Amino acid sequence: MRHDPRCPAFSAEFDGRWDKIWSAMTQPKVKHFCWRAIHDSLPTRVNLYKRGMEVDVYCPCCGNEYETVMHLFLDCDVAREFWLKGLFRVQTEDRSRRDFGDWCVAELVKLDDEKRGLLMNLLCSLWHNGNKWVFEGRRWDIINMINRAVELTGGASLLA
Repeated sequence: MRHDPRCPAFSAEFDGRWDKIWSAMTQPKVKHFCWRAIHDSLPTRVNLYKRGMEVDVYCPCCGNEYETVMHLFLDCDVAREFWLKGLFRVQTEDRSRRDFGDWCVAELVKLDDEKRGLLMNLLCSLWHNGNKWVFEGRRWDIINMINRAVELTGGASLLA
């Protein structure tokens, strides 16, 4: 992999923080998913378009903006509702972080391993349910998405 100074994984601020992310209390596939999200390597519509696929780049859930990692997890109307109803009161407007990788890393390192795992599971749940919307035509059920993430993390101890 080439060193890209614009990537949050290579910034001086990020140095040494991978250990905290990999120690989160969640499944390895969720950690890998978050690593991909931080590196903007998820198959969002914009990324698919950049790779030569002819796709509509607008978000399939809201249709308001291009589907980027930042939009999908923070700026989409569905994501905003998700964070408002969730266990973490995520500020989706007036962010000081320029991109999703910076935002995600800054949020994850503030938390202990258990809550870090929950936040990662919440992100993964948001992604999977977006895929269900696109491929199965299912409606969003925010509370069930949150409950599933909590269960994957270990359940009730996080709610206390």
